[in-house]
Amino acid sequence: MSRTKRRSSTHMTAERGVDLVGTALPSHWVLREPSPDYGLDLHIEVFELADDEDGWDTLGEHFFAQVKATERPDAGTVRVYPRTNVAKGLPAYDRSAEYRDLEVVRFSLDVPELRTVEAMGAAVPVLLLVVDVLSKTVYYVCLNDYIAKVLSPENPGWRSQKTATVIIPRSNQLDPGSPAFSYVRLLARRPKLYAAFQAFHYQKHEFGYVFERLSFLPELRTFGSLRDSGDGPMLLSFLKTSLALDIWADTGPRRWWPLDDVRSQMEQCRRVLEHAEPEADATLFLHQMVGVLGAAENLGRMYEELCREWRLPTFLASFGAEVEESIGGPVDLARCAVLSGTDVAGCASRASRSASQQGS
Repeated sequence: MSRTKRRSSTHMTAERGVDLVGTALPSHWVLREPSPDYGLDLHIEVFELADDEDGWDTLGEHFFAQVKATERPDAGTVRVYPRTNVAKGLPAYDRSAEYRDLEVVRFSLDVPELRTVEAMGAAVPVLLLVVDVLSKTVYYVCLNDYIAKVLSPENPGWRSQKTATVIIPRSNQLDPGSPAFSYVRLLARRPKLYAAFQAFHYQKHEFGYVFERLSFLPELRTFGSLRDSGDGPMLLSFLKTSLALDIWADTGPRRWWPLDDVRSQMEQCRRVLEHAEPEADATLFLHQMVGVLGAAENLGRMYEELCREWRLPTFLASFGAEVEESIGGPVDLARCAVLSGTDVAGCASRASRSASQQGS
């Protein structure tokens, strides 16, 4: 006798996984399920409370997700060591240094799914969301960054495999009430950040012509001359356009501090340019513009080397999470490296020992 169509337990688990993702994200965010889908299960749009508190405004910030639901997540540990910057080549590990054992969840993905994400590039984030339907826990990792910073450096031949295992730190749990959720907010803003990085590069390049020309014409280095020549209006346009970008908006308690620093410097330069007396010497201001535009352009390099490694199963990422727990607040390896003039991995080691001493 023929049977009727059957609803499988696999389909039910998958549907429950998507439902649990919806409950793990802010209720005012919008989740859409593409149909048909080709490896991207959800399109997620970010909203925030309107200024008049009468509804929610879209921020124009989006990301995608692959949702994998399971009743038995593959939990375990991995050991991670300090390594060289994988943005500059294959990693070299210092296995004589300290290491960390991370609690993780593993999930095997078909290589075509991973190659689809790789083909999208880094600008539009895709999160892998592994849902433990029994504990109702949603683990996450940014697949774009995992492929670039972990999978490809550590397993260059993965593209010729049928499947590849993705390793997610167990501390990566979706929770809008956690300070760590700032990371997800910053991820959703990545397309805006990448556009800003390109604009900052252009502005620094164009200002370079102005600075070089005026270095040979000291008589033109007054604010009045800047305004009359057209150089001043160009610089003011650069500053106003940059300050109007959405990238500076708050993403939560664990913000990326360089954004605040660059914005503050830009606002100071804008005020000087708008209000300085025409006869005042602009030499110091021009040097300040060199600094602020250089700092703005450097945001892109810092983001590539540091931010794209956040929340990954690496020594650098685990250091940040560990110290945050030890000192009860955020830590930024970029600031540590900049202030000390040394490498990030060395800063991680020293700050970790310092945090341990503070906790004892």
